[in-house]
Amino acid sequence: PDSMSSSALLDISLTQLSKALSQTTSPRATLSIYLRWLDVHRREPTKCTEHWQNTLLHWTQSLRSRGFRVYEIVAAVEDWKDANGP
Repeated sequence: PDSMSSSALLDISLTQLSKALSQTTSPRATLSIYLRWLDVHRREPTKCTEHWQNTLLHWTQSLRSRGFRVYEIVAAVEDWKDANGP
């Protein structure tokens, strides 16, 4: 998934992303991929992501199921926003 284009990320659901991403992927790479997926879907909402609050909830739950804590997710989003803009 890390080498996927933005258009490919747009065509993949969060569930598919989670299944395609190995549990042995480093935490840093996992967050990077999830953040790219989120940004692509934020910029171009699809039928699956049109209810943005639900999308954010499921996105966070998916990362939590991979062992991330809320403060780690928030810090990653803040770092990403600093590097990439709002």
